[in-house]
Amino acid sequence: MKRRYLATAALLSICHIASGAAQPAQPQQATEAALSPAEVRTRIEAKVAADSRIMALLHQITDVHGPRLTGSPQLRAAQDWAAEILKSWELQDVHLEPWDFGHQGWSNELTEASVVAPYQAPINARALPWSPSTAGLVTTNAVLLLPPGLGAVSGRSAASSPDPASWAKPTPRAPVAMPTLAELTAYLNSMKSKVRGAAVLVGRAATPSHDFTPAPLRRSDAELLAFASGARPGRRSPEPVTPPQPGRLSPDEVDNIVAKFLLDNGAAARIVDSGEPQEAMRVQSVNSYGEVRQVPAVMIANADYGRIARVLEDDMPVQLRLNVRNRYHPQGRTNYNVLAELPGTDKADEVVMLGGHFDSWAAGTGATDNAAGSAVMMEALRLLKASGMRPRRTIRLALWSGEEQGIFGSQAYVAEHFGSAEHPKPDFAKFAGYVNLDSGTGIPRGATVFGPPDAAAFVANTMASFRDWGFTTAIASSARMLGGSDNGSFAVAGLPAIGLLQDPFGYGAFTHHTNFDTYEKLYEPDLRNAAIEVAVLVYMLATSDDALSRFQAGAMPMPGPVSPSPARLQPETRGTGQDRE
Repeated sequence: MKRRYLATAALLSICHIASGAAQPAQPQQATEAALSPAEVRTRIEAKVAADSRIMALLHQITDVHGPRLTGSPQLRAAQDWAAEILKSWELQDVHLEPWDFGHQGWSNELTEASVVAPYQAPINARALPWSPSTAGLVTTNAVLLLPPGLGAVSGRSAASSPDPASWAKPTPRAPVAMPTLAELTAYLNSMKSKVRGAAVLVGRAATPSHDFTPAPLRRSDAELLAFASGARPGRRSPEPVTPPQPGRLSPDEVDNIVAKFLLDNGAAARIVDSGEPQEAMRVQSVNSYGEVRQVPAVMIANADYGRIARVLEDDMPVQLRLNVRNRYHPQGRTNYNVLAELPGTDKADEVVMLGGHFDSWAAGTGATDNAAGSAVMMEALRLLKASGMRPRRTIRLALWSGEEQGIFGSQAYVAEHFGSAEHPKPDFAKFAGYVNLDSGTGIPRGATVFGPPDAAAFVANTMASFRDWGFTTAIASSARMLGGSDNGSFAVAGLPAIGLLQDPFGYGAFTHHTNFDTYEKLYEPDLRNAAIEVAVLVYMLATSDDALSRFQAGAMPMPGPVSPSPARLQPETRGTGQDRE
């Protein structure tokens, strides 16, 4: 999940859910007798009690097919498996729809790291995606490089204060003094003889925050409202922003110069501090998707990095043994979204969509981000089919790829099928809403709705039957921009989109993009209930007389930023060349 968020200034209204059931905002008519949300819930709950498949789906997605990095063979295998499962449920128009990622894929086959002198100990290590391999098994000296301008990054706390007012307060830090090019060059020249053939630790060890107030797994209604309105617990405190000074380098410029210095001077590897507490490693990619030459990059746990760095600062030599084998996959330039449908009846040409991103980062198995959301959406559609529900509108499932790199897969799909408010395609007017899930294993407790207040009111009224499960609020938003997850692709286009808000279960601080994002972090009761909630919401969207309210032309907000290099759909192609190192 991309951690970008909608501006609170764009919030239009908040629709609270009162205790007790409420009828949807629009009257219900269908080819079968109209059902209330409570009646649909009863049917779906009975099916779940008799035959829940949520954990079996998650086992396959995570244990068998994780991690699922965009462009990797693991993701493609997961997509083929998902398509076969969806076909076995007798859903319609199941297919993999290609889009152009524009970058090669990558996978890691082996990562071994240990200290061999002056002590012997294994190192908790992960290769950074799109980094190259080491030159086989390498035993070499460790070197601590302390270039001016690259201060240690303090890791986030593993939790957050239960007081919402404290969530946005950054940890005070002194601004990092940025060097001139001459100052940086002088320092790097002094280190040239030391880095050749070495494993280079760049920067001092970080000091992660201590946790004195563990975050609860669940939020109170008040905390949920604060969260939905823009507060974000457990977020890394931002580095102080120093205004650009004439003649001084920016942090990105310093990092790029250091990366080139390591390559030009023959370093064996770059060692990166995770900067996280409790052995967590938040592993994301190196720059350039491997298309700009860099030395192999390995992230190690903060405790391992700190121990090595402290010994080096005692002027005591340290030897490391590294063996990292990565593989690039040129055929990964073509990526896929998985689609499936439950056909509608009298309004079958109109479409309601539900989805989540199927790709993940590479440190864990992508369980809470976002096998959970993908499996819930698959299970919700299966439950509707198995319960004999007959929606008036067609319900279409999408399992997206490329979300972690820039919400690319869903952007490509929306552009191809619907266009935008400014340049609509024929199906733009027939789109009746999108529902997204992408915040971990917790049960949905609220929603943000891109659209006018009527749209949020519909969601609030529909979900009132889940007040006993803590579903509390729906917020109308006019933020027409990418933010958070794939619902942003629909909002940017001007289409009605719903992002479900979930109980945290340590997602933002603990499992998001880390090596701890595994099957064991999934909480089955919430996931079973999440599938029920989604099934009810999607069914009611698909059976109401009127489609979910949307901004009309005269009131459509101006679009915000989109991807700087938008992906595009392309004809079906499959890479046939051999994978290369």
